[in-house]
Amino acid sequence: MKGLLRRWIERIEIIIITVLAVLTLIVQALDFLQIPQPAWAPGLSTLLVAAVAAFLVTVVGWRVLEISENVIRIRGAIRPDVAVQRERVYEQSLALLHRLSADSRPLPVRAYVPAGVWIVDSAKRQWFEELAKLVKSGRITFTAVYGTPETEPEFKQMNDLIEGAFAEIEQEWISSRVPKGALFYLLPPSRPKPGVAFLLVGQEAADIGFPSTPGYASLQRGLIIHGQDAVAALVNWFEELVQPSAQPINTTQSIADGFNAFAKTHYEGHSKMESGLAAC
Repeated sequence: MKGLLRRWIERIEIIIITVLAVLTLIVQALDFLQIPQPAWAPGLSTLLVAAVAAFLVTVVGWRVLEISENVIRIRGAIRPDVAVQRERVYEQSLALLHRLSADSRPLPVRAYVPAGVWIVDSAKRQWFEELAKLVKSGRITFTAVYGTPETEPEFKQMNDLIEGAFAEIEQEWISSRVPKGALFYLLPPSRPKPGVAFLLVGQEAADIGFPSTPGYASLQRGLIIHGQDAVAALVNWFEELVQPSAQPINTTQSIADGFNAFAKTHYEGHSKMESGLAAC
């Protein structure tokens, strides 16, 4: 309704400007031909300038209003009460998963964590275990893209964390010959950089986590964004850019075999090189 009104106002103003411009040209032609001008002619140029100015003010005003409404919409999408400290990041995430998966089964959940999965503590281990339970119950499906560390010992910690939570469930899927409810993809090893992790819960919410201490790669803070437009854009980004750039781990093989193959490709040669240098 607001857009329709705006278009009509702009069209009326354009018509007025066009009529005034034509009349101004006629008056100028009459003046050139030395024909007496109508009584209203002297103020015609002033009216034309005023009409153009009014049109510009209207257009700029609509644009400012649109920007203000978008800012309000974005502010409304971010709940200020969920910018939490690290001790609540995992608790907040699980609460979101449980709440949104209650009515929609299975709810697609996507995760992108560029760094820090290999930093394991009790909170993170419990998060993966609870996540695995939700997948096993059929409430969610899980697709994750994880960054990997530079060193093999850290990679093994990450392997143990994921395999410990999902290996047993995966064997049930394989035995039953049903589609796997959790798929993992890994990015090549690299030096950890400051990054932002995303947990995209269906099309309804995005749980964003990030470190707040220099040199720390895992999650310490988190906030939740609601709004289908914003989350849908992130889902598209994940599926079109993030997931295709990573190596699938268990799409055609088990998690254990996938991690072993990844380690042989990215860590075995490095380990042998380090052993050779140590021997020298």
